[in-house]
Amino acid sequence: MNLETERLVLRPLALDDLDAYAEIYADPEVTRYLGRGFTMTRSETEAQLHDLIEHGERDGFGLRSVVRKEDGRLVGRCGLHRWQIEGADETEVGWVLGREFWGQGYATEAAAAVRDHAVAELGHRRLIALIKRDNEPSHNVARKLGMSYERDVELASGPAQLYALETGPAR
Repeated sequence: MNLETERLVLRPLALDDLDAYAEIYADPEVTRYLGRGFTMTRSETEAQLHDLIEHGERDGFGLRSVVRKEDGRLVGRCGLHRWQIEGADETEVGWVLGREFWGQGYATEAAAAVRDHAVAELGHRRLIALIKRDNEPSHNVARKLGMSYERDVELASGPAQLYALETGPAR
């Protein structure tokens, strides 16, 4: 199932997207706020793409490729990802865009569609975003989604700030 916004289509990840993702993850400006902050080779990107596709199939939700409607270009990925943080199961709304697509509102547009789908269709009552301290554009996206800073957390990849959105009691 695809999610659509005014300018974007969010569709399941596919191995056909490897070239676009390899370009995105080879950019040190993009990857400095991801994981341990290192760029990825094409083979590392391919392995990660396989892993993310498998997680999505297993969980029944996951990350999606974000494609611009006007020209069909893949601008990045956005979607849901499961985490175990300090003993609690959490579901993150996460986003990564290629640098040429920054500052155009695509991250907020895609993440809002994912948030709305997670709450209305999947029944999530709590969503989080995990953001590195210096990534101010992503902090802004989280706030636009209605999330509030909750606390600092330590992940395997290093420290992050956890933003959360509570939408009501779990069902």
